[in-house]
Amino acid sequence: MAKNYSNVGGSILPPYVKLAIGISIIGVVGFAAYKIYKSISGIGGGRDENKVLDLVDKELKDKIKAGDSLSKPLSTYQSTANAIEEKLKGCETVGTEVDVIKLVIGQVKKPIDWLQLVKAFGKRKIDDCGLWGDTDYELGNLLKDQLDQEVPLGVIQADNFVYNTAKSGRKKTFDILKIYLTKIGVSI
Repeated sequence: MAKNYSNVGGSILPPYVKLAIGISIIGVVGFAAYKIYKSISGIGGGRDENKVLDLVDKELKDKIKAGDSLSKPLSTYQSTANAIEEKLKGCETVGTEVDVIKLVIGQVKKPIDWLQLVKAFGKRKIDDCGLWGDTDYELGNLLKDQLDQEVPLGVIQADNFVYNTAKSGRKKTFDILKIYLTKIGVSI
């Protein structure tokens, strides 16, 4: 039996290969579009982060001059900042986001503590989930951007703060952290 080679110039690729090629092309185009959007919109450009850090440093110095003091030893702010980075780099889960809430609540008892934590965190490159690269963040913008999952039913408890979703409703992790920070006089 002779083979028919009449389709020599046409496509003889199996359908699954065509699908794989199509998905690859869409992925590359999507990645390029994201990078272009990121560069045009200035996300992670670092300019705003540097301004925030300069203002935080000034405000921290003013509070220290006024006689305010930190609640915890200085070294704990750096280790907390490192732990927050570790939990939020890459693909975070609702569990790691809740862990970050607990870390912040455990460290920050008054506004000067928040300022010192932001200073300790500085500006860091945080690995985005997947192939999207990384983004420069200062702590406030990182938390606003990454604490974005809705907390499941239950209780979040850290030090003297308790959030019960059955009583207060389900919220996103950032909103729960914001409730605590607002309570102690910190706004992000």
